[in-house]
Amino acid sequence: VDAEDEMEFMEDLEMFKDSMMTKMGNLSCVLTQMEMLDGAGEINMDHYSYTNLMSHLRDTPAGQDPAFVRKLADGMSDCYDISRAWPQKSLDRHPMTKKHGRHMIFFECAKKCKKMNCVKFQMFQYLEAFYGEHQDEKDYGMHGDKYDQSLMAVKVMADTASPEETFVDDFFWGKSKM
Repeated sequence: VDAEDEMEFMEDLEMFKDSMMTKMGNLSCVLTQMEMLDGAGEINMDHYSYTNLMSHLRDTPAGQDPAFVRKLADGMSDCYDISRAWPQKSLDRHPMTKKHGRHMIFFECAKKCKKMNCVKFQMFQYLEAFYGEHQDEKDYGMHGDKYDQSLMAVKVMADTASPEETFVDDFFWGKSKM
């Protein structure tokens, strides 16, 4: 590496840092406009409250079930608590996480929470479509609510499927082998 290469790298590094600062600033603006952050730049937990989620989701199939919305709101609250409890010492190791680490933890957790709960809702719908309406009194020894139980039931079905059932399932839903 000669001096010219080193100088080019230093310029690229500065451009990268500037670009990241611009992206983070733009993201903060977007999140504030979407009311996911408040005016002070803090996570707006009112946006993730049961009442607000009921309002936002009211025209969706999942939003028709207060139990689902409660589960989602509770998960978002858990994500917030996790982000607040994260050790500051580990966030202080890098300037980006020192400034934005708690937000990064919350939003990453919130994405996972939303995705997992939506998958559970879809599994519940799948089971009801194929096996009939859910019977609250029948939990078959599985823990959790009807959404947790649905995910467990699908896991059991997948684990106990015959090779032929697995082959057909993979044909329709598996990753392409090409």
